[in-house]
Amino acid sequence: MNKTAGRRRGLSRETKKGLRGWIFVAPFVIGFLLIYGKILLDSVLYSFFDVHVADTLVMEFKGFQHYHDALLVDPDFNRTVFESLQNLFFELPVILIFSLFIAIILNQKMIGRGFFRSVFFIPVILTTGVIVKAEMNNIMLSTVMDNMMVDTGVTQSMGAAVMDALDMQKLLLSLNLNMDFTNYIIGLVNSIYDIVTKAGVQILIFLAGLQSISPSIYESAQIEGASGWEQLWKITFPMISPIIFANLIYTIIDSFTRSDNALMRLIQQTGFENSNYGLASAMAWLYSIVIVIVIAVIALICSRFIFYQQKER
Repeated sequence: MNKTAGRRRGLSRETKKGLRGWIFVAPFVIGFLLIYGKILLDSVLYSFFDVHVADTLVMEFKGFQHYHDALLVDPDFNRTVFESLQNLFFELPVILIFSLFIAIILNQKMIGRGFFRSVFFIPVILTTGVIVKAEMNNIMLSTVMDNMMVDTGVTQSMGAAVMDALDMQKLLLSLNLNMDFTNYIIGLVNSIYDIVTKAGVQILIFLAGLQSISPSIYESAQIEGASGWEQLWKITFPMISPIIFANLIYTIIDSFTRSDNALMRLIQQTGFENSNYGLASAMAWLYSIVIVIVIAVIALICSRFIFYQQKER
């Protein structure tokens, strides 16, 4: 009798949590399938056809010809894929380390903590939508003005920046550092603005993960005599390892799909400027396969280092 009553008691806590999660994401999933589902199917179809837009849509079957052309004929596709991967492995560790460092600082008790959190998220807002278009228009306008007349002050400041970079390179080389490592450091210094603008979402996710750790764990560690460094490596990192993994995947996808990505620009140029929709679709799906492979490999490597709390029974 007790067993029957226990079975009828209802769903477990973990099952209820999972159902609430699915209910939360259901509008997005349904909207994605209704709006983007047909677009994805059309893009797969277009990759096997020559598509011509006239009074009607004219399609000529080509099989895997576009995939062959993208991989073996087009002079830019393989090169831009390599550039995208290179940029990813350059940005990924820097953005994750920077965002985690800032999140740990912002998680401390201090005056104006809410203000400083907002400051690091403002670049995310400034790099979206209309503001990006306005910035691009300003860049185009300044380029035109530079072509019309030469500003000696700007020229001197650019020359000074080049000299600073050369001086830094000479300093690092004088320390007998490797040339590749020296170029990596200089690249980091030159891309500080980009790193800050790309790390806003990651900082917020890390903050949420840090705040989910119970303060009693740190208090117990302090009573046992653990230093701050030991707490960081033996408590903070293991407890937020799933958050690190989530940020890792998010950063990979964000890096691959940003509008300033070289391959994204190539696909847009091939499809919308050159009107070669079939080749552009083939490039997009080949690029998607590359993204899936990269994510799968990194997920396989990181799965051994992710700590999950034991489920309550």
